Amino acid sequence: MFLFIFLLLGLVFGFNPTPLPTARNPLTWPFASWSIWNLPLGNGATFVRADLNFSSTLMIEPDPDLIFFDPKQPNTEYMYSSAGWSGVSRCEPSTPQRILFSAPYPANFIVPSDGNNYGVAILMPDNQTIKQTQPVCRCTATGKVTSHDVFPDVNLYTDGIRGAHGGSSLSAVGGTIRLGEFIPDTNGVIQSVRHVLKSNLWASQSYYRNGCDRTSCYRWPAANCDGYFCNGPLTYGGTNPAVRSGSLLALAFNIDIQKLGLQTRPAQSLAWTLQNYGLYLVDDSAWNAAALETETSPAGVYTEQFQKAWGFEFRSNNNQWARDVQIIYKSLSVVNNWNENEYGVVSKSNGTLGVGGGSPRQPWAPSI
Repeated sequence: MFLFIFLLLGLVFGFNPTPLPTARNPLTWPFASWSIWNLPLGNGATFVRADLNFSSTLMIEPDPDLIFFDPKQPNTEYMYSSAGWSGVSRCEPSTPQRILFSAPYPANFIVPSDGNNYGVAILMPDNQTIKQTQPVCRCTATGKVTSHDVFPDVNLYTDGIRGAHGGSSLSAVGGTIRLGEFIPDTNGVIQSVRHVLKSNLWASQSYYRNGCDRTSCYRWPAANCDGYFCNGPLTYGGTNPAVRSGSLLALAFNIDIQKLGLQTRPAQSLAWTLQNYGLYLVDDSAWNAAALETETSPAGVYTEQFQKAWGFEFRSNNNQWARDVQIIYKSLSVVNNWNENEYGVVSKSNGTLGVGGGSPRQPWAPSI
């Protein structure tokens, strides 16, 4: 009955944004206010329709980001495994064994060898350096920790752009849906998610490339795209040059999100975030699915929290949540005047500009 009342209130009143907090915890809301992951859209943003022509069977799924932000956990060797996404087990290091780096790893925390991306962000003992690698695996509580790709370190208090999403080299923690987001609090209120999100689309259907010109398959802030972008069964095959790895997608400002027909409260809240902040394309879902990056950590698994709160699964292609998210994705546009030069201007504006220029649609995030 409690859940039904929540859902009914959402249908009657829609989503109303909650006030901006006066402070934030860098562990749950990281990076500087001027980071790409925190900047709101500006009224000068210009849009090009994404035209994501998804079928009604499109799966809405999570792409779990591992967030290890307790530097007091045991210092552990992360070992190289060549398995990657080949289908070979990631459980054991490759021979000869090679240490990628040593860093905290949560005691007894299991990450299966199931083909997921499992990018990880690890807070180091200095409480500001974040190490990132992908795909992490630990098949038993006392087994070896393995991974394949290592990315440059970033700082918890700066821009945090780079990281362990291999299809873009973008962050494994910036833009992640964290525990408690799009979830009602004890008073039934969904606190507004005031940061940019991340998503994966099926690259062979959606991501553009111009032949085998590697500079054509991504756009800033991405630094690359998948190595297979122009060859093999997963070749990028999108036809819209605006939709590439690194593109920032959002709901254009002339869309009335109350008229999209969204039936679930988390989808209404998601639509608000996407009209005020947007999402970056960071990886390839590699099948008929659109993924949102969600937290998996010792503190919990976001999708389990979501299902407990709402009574329906996050991963679906036919529940009402999935139908709502399909509607949202079909309505998305690309913020087409967003580039590194524009970011340089906006990031130095001290809160007076938003993404794409013009006054910000929402206040900048509080400083940390």
